[in-house]
Amino acid sequence: MSVNFTANLISHPSIPKRASAVHYKQTPVSLVELDHNDKNDVKAIQQTEKSWFGHGGVYIEQFSRDFEKQLLEEDVTKGHFYALTSQKDGFDKLQSDKILGVMQFNETSDKVNEIKWLETNPKSQKLRGGYGREYKNVGKSLVKYVLNTYNKKDIFVQSAYRAINFYKKLGAEQPAKDTVNQFYLFFRHKG
Repeated sequence: MSVNFTANLISHPSIPKRASAVHYKQTPVSLVELDHNDKNDVKAIQQTEKSWFGHGGVYIEQFSRDFEKQLLEEDVTKGHFYALTSQKDGFDKLQSDKILGVMQFNETSDKVNEIKWLETNPKSQKLRGGYGREYKNVGKSLVKYVLNTYNKKDIFVQSAYRAINFYKKLGAEQPAKDTVNQFYLFFRHKG
């Protein structure tokens, strides 16, 4: 399925893609920033939401809602909506079934920025035959992009229980459990 899509290409990172039952090969993908003012970007995310939600997507509905209506908290100065796609070019006709992951990142007027929503395509998590994921490091690629780009302030994430170790492996820290919710994590500014 194709839709017109004028997302802003940011880069072509490489992530592992399954090459055989036991091997992965580094494959270039595309990191794009979505434009909520573009009706085609909105349509692409709506189609992605419909597709993922029926296969176990948990956060895509909130991501889609925030993207479409620009529902941003009071202290957010700019909301960024990113997608990682296996499509290499032709972003005016992005195939929504090629979207591998999405992330909302908020720049705030506060002392910390925020990763608000992060989700990878749930349909690519388990392949037929039980061989695991088609792509690896989709979420990691999105998080690393914001860590490298927005590195002047701490970055906050309220993690789902199953994602705490994912964020910790990328360098997030949990504050003392007796003072803050156990699902609050921070990537600390190293300046």
